[in-house]
Amino acid sequence: QRVFRKDAPPSLWLSCSATLALLAMFSIGIRFSIPEPQSLTISLGFMYGTNLLTSVFSGGVWHQAQTLGFDLAVFSLWILSLPPRKSKIPRGLAYLFIAMAVGCRPFYLVMFPAFGILDFHLSKRNSKKIWKDSLLFGGPYLLILAVHNFLRFENPLEFGHRYLSQALTI
Repeated sequence: QRVFRKDAPPSLWLSCSATLALLAMFSIGIRFSIPEPQSLTISLGFMYGTNLLTSVFSGGVWHQAQTLGFDLAVFSLWILSLPPRKSKIPRGLAYLFIAMAVGCRPFYLVMFPAFGILDFHLSKRNSKKIWKDSLLFGGPYLLILAVHNFLRFENPLEFGHRYLSQALTI
């Protein structure tokens, strides 16, 4: 019961989502015919060879956003790596996840078109269908995010970074 209360440690939730991302990375490697030992090594390399591990255990707001953005991007890649005709998971969900990652870290917006290109090459789907999925699933979230940022900061592209205490002292 304590896990679901407001005083649950943030690192607990981050550890769970990072572990799921680790499993998703491993699964992506297996789907692309990377042998299990190498797929596991690559996945663990992302966890232990980057700042992801320290972000998971730091638990601060910045670290939470960093970790969640990474996790959402990995989950998006995992969905795109599924065989399009066999999967019951809608591919558009990948675009929702990458749009949500933009809410965590704005630079994930750069990955949005890259994911569309990846989707095109992996699924061999019509590019119009890919555009439709990206706009239908990711577009509304990005629009809500832009309106929220405009109402809060008077700029749809501002995510509050100029209002951080570190930025105010510069």
